[in-house]
Amino acid sequence: MSPSRDDVIGFRCVTTWGLHNCEGNESLQHHRENVLPQLLEDVNQTSLRAILELEQRTSSEIRKLEHLPLFAESLNKSTVNINQNLDELMGKLSNLSTILAATTTNLRTDLQALSINLTKVSNIVQLGRNVRLRGTGATSSQGRVEVLLNGQWGTVCDDGWDINDATVVCRQLGYSRALSAPQDAAYGRGSGPILMDDVYCNGNENRLNQCNFITDHNCGHHEDAGVSCA
Repeated sequence: MSPSRDDVIGFRCVTTWGLHNCEGNESLQHHRENVLPQLLEDVNQTSLRAILELEQRTSSEIRKLEHLPLFAESLNKSTVNINQNLDELMGKLSNLSTILAATTTNLRTDLQALSINLTKVSNIVQLGRNVRLRGTGATSSQGRVEVLLNGQWGTVCDDGWDINDATVVCRQLGYSRALSAPQDAAYGRGSGPILMDDVYCNGNENRLNQCNFITDHNCGHHEDAGVSCA
């Protein structure tokens, strides 16, 4: 058998990193001694760098995971505190609601009482518009009785004047009772017309003009009637 061309000229064909090359024995020896070790070193360095980078990333992720329990504990404490604050706030709101309800009830009661009192005052004012006390030593609770009839003020004659008549005048002025029913111009003589005579009240009337009386008279101002109220 005849030798091949490669055997004749001393070449050997090798495959390195997927490449088919035919080189001489010396070149192959060079690859074995120099090129391949360098390639292996490069591979090792690249692999080492990749491993170190992977270790660093893994270590960083592990450190993050190590903080998760602390974060979870802190989050749990914060949640507990929030719940406690909410409970406290709800308690305060409940107390405030109770206070507001009680205040509203009290205010409603006060307003009702005020309305009643205003009604009473209004009635007293309305009733007292046509009677007043004047004269010497007169005060808001005692004095000569003067009444308003037909748009003019005048006095009351003391004919038949008694404590029942005085009680009605005092009630009309907002007082609870009459202490006395003075006669004979006890608080001085008035002036102007004498508008009522022979007044007769049973003591239950609210206004003097609801009692029986006459407007024709035979009186003088020395007979002006008076009251003392309490």
